Parts: sequence; structure tokens; C-alpha cells
Amino acid sequence: MDHLPHAHSFNEIRLCLMVRICSACGKGPLEIQGEAVAPARSGPVAIETRCKSCNAAHPMEFFCDAPLQGEQGQCLVINPGRQPSRIVDLGQWLSLCDLMMIESRQAALPAQARLAACQAALCLQEALKFYAPHEQLPPPTAFFLSDVPYHAAPEQFAQDHLRALLARLPSTGQHTPAPAPRRAWWQFWKSKPPSQ
Repeated sequence: MDHLPHAHSFNEIRLCLMVRICSACGKGPLEIQGEAVAPARSGPVAIETRCKSCNAAHPMEFFCDAPLQGEQGQCLVINPGRQPSRIVDLGQWLSLCDLMMIESRQAALPAQARLAACQAALCLQEALKFYAPHEQLPPPTAFFLSDVPYHAAPEQFAQDHLRALLARLPSTGQHTPAPAPRRAWWQFWKSKPPSQ
């Protein structure tokens, strides 16, 4: 299994395919064929994909970590750990962030817009995992799949710049309902209807 590309989650695989280049036409993206279901445990995952541009078939296989409790479908979880992705590089995470922001602006419903914005924030968080804590620029090895001339415009890749962008996006924890506020025992009377 060591030879398979390693994914931290099934959602990471989905996002990886959105920026994967088709070997037949040089375009993309690749789309999963049929209903794809997150694996129940760690192990190899075989996926049938086709290029959206030329319809070429691309069967793929990944080693996918066990899903977190409740992970299914379009779950927001990408990578709960601190290690950067091995299947999506820094340049691709930034491209995915841009795609999600476009999707958020074009969404018909507020809930869809918020979900896409949260996904954009998660993509930025994944990009930041390639940076050392006190380094402004990422190492060249962060671009292991995409050809990004980041030295031509280093301010666009500065860690502070990405963190400022992230601060303007919704918190990735806010897509779940907030717990109801707890009352102190002596405030029990606030929950009762007024006397008639």
C-alpha cells in the first residue's frame, strides 16, 4: 500500500480531483463517476473518474485514512492533523480556495454560499500547513505538483497575507449549530412562561 497516494480524508480526494490535470488533453478537472462513498476504515480506495473536458477515463486508487465520526458526502473535514497534504500542493490549495470563493459568490442560497466559504477557509488552512511557524515564504518543495513562480510575486504567498485572507472568511467551526446557552440554577424562572 506504500505506493498509493495517501489521502487524509475522502474529501481531500474530491478536492484533489478538482485540480488534477488530465493526461489525455492537458485540461480537466477530473470528476468521480457514479456515487462515491467514503470508506468505513483505512485502506485503498478505487475511484473511476473522467475528464470533464475530453471525457477520457482515469481509474485512480488512493490510500485513504479512516474517516472521522460522522464523515460522509460533502463533509467539510479535509485533514484533522498538522501534516500537509501529499496529494494537493500549496499552489493547488490556493487555486481551490479561489474556486470555492467563486462558488460562494455565485451560490443561489445563503447556506450554499456559507458552505463554500467555509471550504475556502479550510483550503487556506491546508495551504498554511506547508509553512514553518516563523517563515514568511514556503519552501520550494511545497509546490511538488504545480508550477507556480512564487518568487515573482512573493507577497502573494507570504504567510501573513494568507492569514489575513483567512481572517476574512467564516470560521470553519461555525457550520455546526451552536449549543444552547446554559442557565445557572438560580435562573430557572427565566424558562417559565409568565403567570396568567
